[in-house]
Amino acid sequence: MSWLRELPIIERRDRELFTLQVLAWVGLLAALLLPADGVGVSFCLFRNLTGLPCPGCGLTRSVVSVFHMEFRTAYYYHPMGFFAAAAILFFVGSSFSRRVNNWFLAVRSSLGAILLALTAALLVFGLGRAILLVYFPLESRLFRRVLEGQTVWSLF
Repeated sequence: MSWLRELPIIERRDRELFTLQVLAWVGLLAALLLPADGVGVSFCLFRNLTGLPCPGCGLTRSVVSVFHMEFRTAYYYHPMGFFAAAAILFFVGSSFSRRVNNWFLAVRSSLGAILLALTAALLVFGLGRAILLVYFPLESRLFRRVLEGQTVWSLF
């Protein structure tokens, strides 16, 4: 059991990093155990009240689909699921590497700007998706063809 003491996750020298590592492990286990098509119940308060998807709607199903190797489905649910899955893999991987831990601690001051940029991208995506769904409902020809895997250019 002495090899356990060698893992950086046991070291706990930085509480924030340790918390992110534990959350990443929980997220990875949940993503591997959950079905890729969701549990069948919507927990999104915004969507339940307005009928429109919030900027994060589909993100969990997208991450689960990434870990089930269903990349096309993951992109359909939410394109930013790939970034979330990469973050989960990064922090799970950092559990085993002191070099990654040290790199994260060195760039932590820039993390706020990165998170702000990702949040802005998430909001822009969510707004664009809501506008598309208002003007092109799911029953429309555009969404049917996109869901069937045809490119947007073949629609015209």
